[in-house]
Amino acid sequence: RTVPHAQGMNNHMGSKATEDLRVMTLVMTEIKRRGLFFVDSVTSSRSVCPQVAEDIKIPFARRAVFLDNRNERAAIEKAFAEGARLAREKGFAILIGHDRELTLKILTEQVRKLKQQGYQFLSVKDFIKAENK
Repeated sequence: RTVPHAQGMNNHMGSKATEDLRVMTLVMTEIKRRGLFFVDSVTSSRSVCPQVAEDIKIPFARRAVFLDNRNERAAIEKAFAEGARLAREKGFAILIGHDRELTLKILTEQVRKLKQQGYQFLSVKDFIKAENK
């Protein structure tokens, strides 16, 4: 309710919640009721989110790369390179990060560079729509 124009949501922390079938069933039932999508940040390898999203039939995606676990230029650029590699191999990759000054600066640089190399960028909502056609 506090973000009226939200189109989806994801977990940033909360590994304990994303490992709990009962909790995620409640969360995703509400997500479905509101017509939102869910992106699993994969903060736990034991996440039940893919299973619950499929059972409840909500639009779902999971991140491939977390950009800025370390708030350092070299680490963030390396994460972008990994995302680009995955996108080349699989045809797509979802990268997520914080809204930190350095991350946003590198994001601007990398998007420009990768677009010049032929990469396309979609919003998560548009990506999920395309994947579910």
